[in-house]
Amino acid sequence: MAMSIVSVRSVRHLGAAMALTGLASALNAQSASRPTASDSAVFRRAAQMVNAGQALAARAVIDSVITAAKDGSPMLIDGLYWRAAFSDSPEQARRDYLRITVEFAQSPRAEWALLRLAQTEIARGGRVAAKRYLERLLLDHPEGATRTHAQFLIGRILLEEGAVARGCASLAEARQRAPASEIELVNQITYAQRACGSTVMAADSVRLDSLRADSVRADSVRLAMQRSTAAGTWTVQLAAYQVLGDAERLRAKMTARGYEVRVTADRPYRVRIGRFATRAEAVAIVAKLQALQITAIVTEAEKP
Repeated sequence: MAMSIVSVRSVRHLGAAMALTGLASALNAQSASRPTASDSAVFRRAAQMVNAGQALAARAVIDSVITAAKDGSPMLIDGLYWRAAFSDSPEQARRDYLRITVEFAQSPRAEWALLRLAQTEIARGGRVAAKRYLERLLLDHPEGATRTHAQFLIGRILLEEGAVARGCASLAEARQRAPASEIELVNQITYAQRACGSTVMAADSVRLDSLRADSVRADSVRLAMQRSTAAGTWTVQLAAYQVLGDAERLRAKMTARGYEVRVTADRPYRVRIGRFATRAEAVAIVAKLQALQITAIVTEAEKP
């Protein structure tokens, strides 16, 4: 029987065509873009206001909820999520989604926020950043509701990059997991799999030089940590948890990788590294961590 062979070059041409149609629109119907019956009535009401053309008033309602909510409460987290979903400012939405993923990483909203961040990056052509968010989603939420969507998007991104074997494997898993009831998603996955054929002959491999590059980047972060000052005004935050044990597990994991990590004393327990005299120094560390696929943000340091 004849075997179908798909070259990396042909997949790249198909990837360019995919980009023209817009990856970011692929999951609009499936992702949590409107409150459901399980959400608070105030957010359902805000959605109705948006639909009625009263977006500004809807955002004002949500802002008031956020202001009144207790720190770390489900109402605060939901408020941040829906403010981002209804925002007319991509940057404001990004900040709210990012805050959820960093400060409330164990919240049910976190995986949806990661998916939204990935979609935002795809929409502006940031495939590397999008892939980083999707990979974190798959790692942190292996059985989450968004896993199928994430596998689909990352599969398409990998095909665009010419990583045929990995991209097709990701699409195959997405197709296997996709519920038959989600007809649009199933159709999108099936269409994307046309790039894979019956047999993929262009297999991916992890090259030794890429592993060495990761090692060099990790060493550069650790050296910068050593130059940080105990009296620094700025710090780098990896995550925040309501449960101390969760924070300690991340601290232990990062310590094992060679970083000097601390956990703040009060709830939410923030996992942080370094103290820096200038914000620019902290921003540089965040950039290096992101190159290692570690999500982090710059924030003001707590008092020693």
